[in-house]
Amino acid sequence: MEAPATVTHPASSKAVPFRWRLAGWLRRIPEFRGRDRLGGIILRGATPPAGVVRCLVGPNLLYDARMQEDGSWVDLFFLQYESPALTPILETFLRPGSTFVDVGANIGVYAGWAARLVGTGGQVLAFEPVPATRDYLEHVVALNHLDNLHVIPKALGAQSGTVTLWVLPRASGLTTSLPPTAGSAAQPVDVPLTTLDDELAAQVAARGGPPPALVKIDVEGLEIAVLKGAARTLAGPTPPAVVFETHGPYLVRAGVDFGELPGWFEDQFGFHLFGMLPAGLRRIARGTPAPPAHNCLALHPEHHRTELETLSRMRFRRNQSC
Repeated sequence: MEAPATVTHPASSKAVPFRWRLAGWLRRIPEFRGRDRLGGIILRGATPPAGVVRCLVGPNLLYDARMQEDGSWVDLFFLQYESPALTPILETFLRPGSTFVDVGANIGVYAGWAARLVGTGGQVLAFEPVPATRDYLEHVVALNHLDNLHVIPKALGAQSGTVTLWVLPRASGLTTSLPPTAGSAAQPVDVPLTTLDDELAAQVAARGGPPPALVKIDVEGLEIAVLKGAARTLAGPTPPAVVFETHGPYLVRAGVDFGELPGWFEDQFGFHLFGMLPAGLRRIARGTPAPPAHNCLALHPEHHRTELETLSRMRFRRNQSC
């Protein structure tokens, strides 16, 4: 991996109350059952620090977190102590010169990390349609000099057009096109919609570069619509690995029968579907009624044989929300 650009990290821990730092230090301990609950007990009744907390995450990445304004920035604060859950996936598939696609990039945790992994010869295509969230993502790009990270102001789905997204205040990571439940404070925003197949064709024509090695999808229940709009990409001669969120309640609201997904992947594209569990990767059989983990990984047994062997020896976090 190429050396990341040097960034300045002013000391900010003095502005962070001790209980928050203690909960962070707990994340440095190898994971055990109940660890997250213990962290919650430490923070019970604690107010997130006010103002901007500058966080240094992973491969020399800076983020300016306004922890009282958005829960995603609270999660980001703790990533100073523990790598995000999908880091093993990124580090297995991405090399200098690779292309990474982040669908639902939010504030850029994975997009920024991937930009460091692929280096100046690679590229990251980060899809973030919500204007306020995208503004912060672009701030992250500038703050970290991520010239290889391209922010695309569109949502992805099964067809092109326009889609209404519902943005929940103080929770940018929960933006979805699913109609809000009664009493929700979510506010609508209309954004352009395209397909991954069409957008990749346009991006390759404009920027060049290899096809994506890895696609990450986190769009709060509409992951399957994104996958249906990526049929040409998944059926291509060098298909990407796909890691996508499989949060049960959102899939139910979207009308997705999880039990049909393993067969759909295999019949349409020859992919196998895996759950990412503390005990390791687990092949998901046809008809499995519910997702076994917060995220699932779709791999082609021929194209991703080496990576599957590498990942088969790994263990994955219980809490995979970030």
